Amino acid sequence: MSFYIPTIKKMYFVSDILIERIMPVEGQINVQPHSLVDPSTNLATCKISYEVINLGQKFIPSKKNITSFNQGDLVGKVHKNKFIAPFKGSLYQLENNYYFKSEEKDNWLLAGVWGEVLETSHNRSVLLKTQGMNIHVPICTPKIKSGELIVFPNPEKNLVLKYLENYVKTSIGKIIYVGNKITIDIVKKAAELKIDVILGGSADLEVYTFAKANDIGLGLFSIIGNANTPNNIFNFINEITNRYVFFYGDRGVLQIPMPAVKPEIKVKKVSNATKSSNLINQPFLKFVKKGLEVQIFEYDHFGKIGVVDRVGKSGILVRLYDGDEIVSVLPPNLVACE
Repeated sequence: MSFYIPTIKKMYFVSDILIERIMPVEGQINVQPHSLVDPSTNLATCKISYEVINLGQKFIPSKKNITSFNQGDLVGKVHKNKFIAPFKGSLYQLENNYYFKSEEKDNWLLAGVWGEVLETSHNRSVLLKTQGMNIHVPICTPKIKSGELIVFPNPEKNLVLKYLENYVKTSIGKIIYVGNKITIDIVKKAAELKIDVILGGSADLEVYTFAKANDIGLGLFSIIGNANTPNNIFNFINEITNRYVFFYGDRGVLQIPMPAVKPEIKVKKVSNATKSSNLINQPFLKFVKKGLEVQIFEYDHFGKIGVVDRVGKSGILVRLYDGDEIVSVLPPNLVACE
């Protein structure tokens, strides 16, 4: 017996993507319209303070008319508590509040993508045209972030926390794939380390609720529950680990910048019999055969992913990635994954 099932495109190439790269303050733009860029291109430079300490309204400066201090200098005090400069910086007052900020340093705005400069604006932003691979993230919190993608190699659950702890000093600005299942301990550690976004195959509702309440970016490639990351997604992100990527939680998309190379398009030969059927030629339908990756939406195995083992008269037999169990499923309770 033959079956055709709907297809979900989990990964697809997109051209003519517009991305605006913005500096925190005005500075110097280093590129011109029509310039070609790659991820390491320095688009613009500005000077910013990376640390600011709020000293409050009751702060009393140690010296009048002196605003610059070296590390270790006495800056002033609040009541009887002295404030010693933790780094070289300056003191300033804004709306009756005193602040101490670190010495301004150069901040580079890197392109992060392959593409072309379309325009620049107000010595602060650069509009780029680029291309990339979009990965569908069906379950995610509405966070929008960009950063370096770090991929853990689907480790044992008890090793994930140790991996995270290794990134304590460099966790800010990271988007981290932690494995097939994100637990409550993992998402709490991510909050503690101020990780921008964590990705995984699945998670319990408790994890999603905690992430959303604590403004943590969370993206699941499968479902709320217990399911692995689709193999094609893991294999792809594992190959491009350490690349600068864009997470659009509001749209359910992880966008991976790609070089300007037109993706190979394979033309599949079809028989005259196949051509005669308009239904079979629909691009959203897939002929079920051995080895096809599918996702199940039947109650007992909802959201789980596996590959077709064989097609029988009683249904489609699917070998699940989770536990290597073979289950029988009938359309419309499953879809093909691309």
